[in-house]
Amino acid sequence: SEDTCDFKVFDNVWNYDLCSSYLASACAHCYPMSKGERVVVKNEEDIKGNLWIGYVKFDRIRSNGVAFISTKQCIKLAGASYKNGKVEMADSLTIALTSVDYESIKRNYLFERVTFGKVWTYKRGLLPKEYLVKLLELYKDKTELKGVPDKKVDYTIIKSKLNAASFGILCQDPMKKKTTYRNGMWYEEEISDEQLLEEYNSSDTRFGFYLWGVFISAYSRFHLVACIKAMGNDFLYSDTDSAKIINGLKHE
Repeated sequence: SEDTCDFKVFDNVWNYDLCSSYLASACAHCYPMSKGERVVVKNEEDIKGNLWIGYVKFDRIRSNGVAFISTKQCIKLAGASYKNGKVEMADSLTIALTSVDYESIKRNYLFERVTFGKVWTYKRGLLPKEYLVKLLELYKDKTELKGVPDKKVDYTIIKSKLNAASFGILCQDPMKKKTTYRNGMWYEEEISDEQLLEEYNSSDTRFGFYLWGVFISAYSRFHLVACIKAMGNDFLYSDTDSAKIINGLKHE
């Protein structure tokens, strides 16, 4: 189906920001703390209460809340109707997601059938205390520098460090192949994904766990979608951690 977009000018638009959304998610939730265990999922009860990632197919799905599934995230999409790149309904939709995303979909979409493909479950736990303490130290420094006229450069540096530490360094591609420059040409090394993953997992310089970054963004997205749903018809637009609405006083 063809994507549709609405264009309209609004006055008195309010902006609600989820302050330090990624940091809050890092501190408030549990994360994968083990090697993934491949499981066969016949129905939702098989993985209820677990942290997991996997491939899921939804049949005859339609939004009854916030249509937030991006068409770009879908592996397969058939008979779909979408608006501003977000799926409103589809005959079938296959997507790779986390357990957090799945819960958000259940709260905002109706579907007739769900089929689970490959799924991996993980033991859960809080992020390392040392890591969280450092994040909070950076957040404290950033907060104290914000708005100080002669500390704008320092504020920008600390803010960049916090953004990188709370999300960026966790989501560096662990499967990136090495390239070499020989005789005026760039060459990509021939190495399997399995080898790349083994090198990543056994590296002494590895920091964190790629899935921590994946789940941080999933938790932050979950909270943003919940806020958008609460704003109802007053919602206009959102980015990763804020929402633009009208009739802001209703939501104070």
